[in-house]
Amino acid sequence: MSELKAGSMIAVSAPYEQISHLVKDGVDVAAHNTDHSVVLSGPISEIEPTHEGLVALGVSVTRLHTSHAFHSTMIESCLDEFADLLATVKFSRPSIPFISNLTGTFALAEQVMTPEYWCQQARQPVMFAQGISTLAAQSDRRFLEIGPGRSLTGLIAMITRRSSCASALVRDAKSTTPDRVVFYRGLAQFWANGGQIDWKTYFPSDIKPLLSLPTYVFDNHQHGLQAKTFDTAKVITNSGRQIFSDWFYRASWKTEAALPVTQALRLSDYSYTPRPTAKSSVKLFQTNFTPLGATDGAIQTLRLRANQDDPAAFCGSDTTGYV
Repeated sequence: MSELKAGSMIAVSAPYEQISHLVKDGVDVAAHNTDHSVVLSGPISEIEPTHEGLVALGVSVTRLHTSHAFHSTMIESCLDEFADLLATVKFSRPSIPFISNLTGTFALAEQVMTPEYWCQQARQPVMFAQGISTLAAQSDRRFLEIGPGRSLTGLIAMITRRSSCASALVRDAKSTTPDRVVFYRGLAQFWANGGQIDWKTYFPSDIKPLLSLPTYVFDNHQHGLQAKTFDTAKVITNSGRQIFSDWFYRASWKTEAALPVTQALRLSDYSYTPRPTAKSSVKLFQTNFTPLGATDGAIQTLRLRANQDDPAAFCGSDTTGYV
């Protein structure tokens, strides 16, 4: 492998079907990480223009720190020598089931016990997304990342759409958190997600640390009131107030139609005659009027009495009737 020409690899956050027309000849898909991310591998002279074309279209691209273009045509020249080396290895039947990165399904013993399988494993793309989906389809599956960092943990969360099914046990190279703390946190998250831990192996001594825990389970369920969406456009349309001037109103007295002409009064003169009494002070108001519409010009008299002790009583009557 060290005798191969140098190559380059990039991670692209897009389905391969959408970017295939931008991939230069000689560039291969090295891995299918998720449904929406792939790894491209190939010569530096072809990876660079592919990288630039993707970035120009706004596609997120990350350059991987590798010395060679793994899982591409650039490693085919060493596969014969690799097969000769594998021919000297005695293969045994697997005792633990595992997922094949070549097929994305459970590996078959007849396949993995041959040099040809491992040569194809080095050359063909890694079917990581399909392999994780195969495992996630089985009930009660949890994942532990035992390599440095959380790269695979993030990919698993995107594939399974569950952030609580994977945890990492080893810090990445840039992290300053102590290894022991990272391991404890990852182990605690695995246990909190429902994973089974052999505590007798973890605590070989008979002395167990005792901790005071809450008396109830913390459950991450939200019970807040969810506000209903308010469709303003729909409300305005249904109300019929589509004209801007109809959006506002003003409080005012309700007006009635005018009285008929024959019921209106035209005052001709007004006179006031006091009529004091011993028990109360009563005033008499008298006015003369001519009904509108009258043709004979007759003048009629209207008399009103008002009690000064009770102003609301200004609705008395005399011989001419009530008003």
